[in-house]
Amino acid sequence: MEYVYGGFYAFDDIQHLTPDEQEVAKVELRHYLQNAVSELERHLALTI
Repeated sequence: MEYVYGGFYAFDDIQHLTPDEQEVAKVELRHYLQNAVSELERHLALTI
């Protein structure tokens, strides 16, 4: 769940950025979430 909360707080902070900064932050956030999902899938694969 820490990954979800980290992504949520990062997304919430985007509102305070300029439009150009928002676009960069969205790309970074998408990358962060993709990595978090991949790591979660690896953890789940080890426990099943």
